[in-house]
Amino acid sequence: MFPKEVESRIRELSSYIAPTAESERQRVLVYMFIEQILSSIGNVMICPFGSFALKAYLPDSDMDIAVFSGTETDVSKLVDTIKIALEAHTRKGSGDLHISRGDLQIISAPEVKIVKCFVGNIPVDICANQLSGLSAVAFFDALDSLIGKQHLYKRSVVLIKAWCYYESRILASHNALLSTMCLEMMVVHICNCYYADLFSPLDVLYRFLYVFSVFDWE
Repeated sequence: MFPKEVESRIRELSSYIAPTAESERQRVLVYMFIEQILSSIGNVMICPFGSFALKAYLPDSDMDIAVFSGTETDVSKLVDTIKIALEAHTRKGSGDLHISRGDLQIISAPEVKIVKCFVGNIPVDICANQLSGLSAVAFFDALDSLIGKQHLYKRSVVLIKAWCYYESRILASHNALLSTMCLEMMVVHICNCYYADLFSPLDVLYRFLYVFSVFDWE
């Protein structure tokens, strides 16, 4: 157990970095904005995934959106169509909900093509016909329910993600560092092995730092 002062400080810190009602409202508005634009493509289903859907994002986290087409099976063509639809709504100037043309681009990752843009000041990643992200959200959401303890898993992911991103600078898959998926699985490992001793996100962070500081990475 940690001193009450430490636990109190962690709760205060978490109130700044964890999703809030206001941050959730802003991101829902961004999602609805993108959904409205992409609905013009026709016969598509649009779903959130990643940390936004899991409700375990940081203030600087991007939003992941998946677009599924009932008619277009060619991922490259669908990605191009998505980019064209977004380009039609780009503009310069101020405003909360707008897409800057200069920030709109297609990234060809090894396994998937992604349309990246900013809506206001929130980065958005859009992929096409990819089910893996939705499966991951369902998996981690089910684990959070199984672990219980007032959403200990999700609260711990937020705290550890903040430490990895802001303090140790080891979280950023696009820079060949840890991916969010990898980090979430590492937290699952801690919860699985030390469940009986974990009561707060600080307990999980402590175990996380200890276990992986001596982990045999080879």
